[in-house]
Amino acid sequence: MFIHRPILQTEVNVGTPDPVFAEKLLEQFGGATGELTAALTYWTQSFHTDDAGIRDMLQDIGTEEFTHLEVIAMLIEQHTKNGSQTVQDKAYRSTLFAVRGPGPHLVDSKGSFWDARYVNEGGHVTRDLRANVAAEAGALATYEALMKLTNDEGSLKADSSVNVYYNMSSGPGADLRGPWNSEPAFRYVADPLQHKQ
Repeated sequence: MFIHRPILQTEVNVGTPDPVFAEKLLEQFGGATGELTAALTYWTQSFHTDDAGIRDMLQDIGTEEFTHLEVIAMLIEQHTKNGSQTVQDKAYRSTLFAVRGPGPHLVDSKGSFWDARYVNEGGHVTRDLRANVAAEAGALATYEALMKLTNDEGSLKADSSVNVYYNMSSGPGADLRGPWNSEPAFRYVADPLQHKQ
């Protein structure tokens, strides 16, 4: 069972809507290496292991990736719904939002549809974890490139949550601890609903 709380992991407050930048953000929403792909990759990989701790870790990370997807969706929404969408607005007319409408879509920055073949899972947990390290490095590079393309403070910014492990599940086997969620490398947050940044 999933429970959704409409509280974003980080504040999204776009000051200057830019549909051209929003189109680039689609890469992180519906692109091959975006947050939807990451969420479904971790979730699928979790069923490749019988180790309850590793399974819980992968499911927690997959759930966390959905929170990232939600932040990207809100960025795209604010960049496309809050700006000018008139015929005179050349920036809006030059993007795929002119055809598809404002808000996030399951496409990448060029309008190609998201594809389940993007999910990287190989049926063996060691192989999957190694692939995840490479995928996260690629995602970081994409975010760093996106940050260079905007001056809007509310669009993308680095924060201090990179070493925080949120326990996104509860129940039997869900609260196991290991090197993946322990001090000093990670700050463990047992109940994200009670956590204040």
